[in-house]
Amino acid sequence: MSAYMGACRVVLPYTDKMDPSVVWALQAAGADFESVDVGDSDTSYFNLLSGLWGAGRSFAICEHDILAPPDAFVGFDSCPQEWCVYRYRYLHGVYWGLGLVRFRGSLLQRFPDLMDEVGEYDAPNHGPAHWCTLDMAVTASLRARRVEWPHLHGEVTHLGDGQPSHGCRSK
Repeated sequence: MSAYMGACRVVLPYTDKMDPSVVWALQAAGADFESVDVGDSDTSYFNLLSGLWGAGRSFAICEHDILAPPDAFVGFDSCPQEWCVYRYRYLHGVYWGLGLVRFRGSLLQRFPDLMDEVGEYDAPNHGPAHWCTLDMAVTASLRARRVEWPHLHGEVTHLGDGQPSHGCRSK
């Protein structure tokens, strides 16, 4: 069992498709996490992310189909970088995004209005603030502010089938 003492708020956004092994992995990592249902609309995940960002305190997200390793949150806490990620298999390769990520409060406080821009991101086959485009909207917005690429902590297991659950890649 990890010695994680909870220096970082850990949030588990989920939909009706959450695998119980995700909860078990978080528990094995010693994470005192909050589960938040984001399945009621395409913008619920954005609303959650926007609220977390607006609070200005460090937080980590472990999505409902990602298995966090036992040392994930201890590693996040001990890392001096402001934006840390784990990568995972997705689509046709290895990807990092919001699957397992940590943002330091210092980053949120430097860019308190970032979610305003993220919420306006409008990609083909999606509306503004759509859950499927949040990864790329957050990355694009941070990079536009000249924030370094995120610090990579390793690779984790993604339980999904490698495709967006609403089929947007098939359009």
